[in-house]
Amino acid sequence: MDNLWPDFKAAEDIITPKEILEKQGQYLLESTGGVVYGIVEEVAGPLTPTGMANAFVYKFSIKSKFLEGYSYRLMYLSHDITIYPIKVKLDEKILNELNMKGAIWNVNLEEDFLGLLSRMFKTNRVQVVVGSLMKLSK
Repeated sequence: MDNLWPDFKAAEDIITPKEILEKQGQYLLESTGGVVYGIVEEVAGPLTPTGMANAFVYKFSIKSKFLEGYSYRLMYLSHDITIYPIKVKLDEKILNELNMKGAIWNVNLEEDFLGLLSRMFKTNRVQVVVGSLMKLSK
């Protein structure tokens, strides 16, 4: 019998949302002189913060190397096996500052996700939280 499967290759041109957040977490560490960093954690359970069942679900938080007991959650995100689109649930105060209505946002493309992250990182809320974590870490 012949092999009926086609040749497969990984979707190399796609950077997963998890990879993007992990890299941004490293950039935050560099930007704060090694004090504040971002961490991506997998969220397990039948009920997810974004309402997706059978999904890959992550929480993205910022922490200080010197305040390990504290973290500030910036967002939850989830996607199915196809990676994009993703569902994003931002911190409520960040949502308000960005004038975004609705608790959960659908993001269809990697470029759109990068744009959302850029806007979120520049909010006053994120600036104050990062600055506070840096100050409290002295």
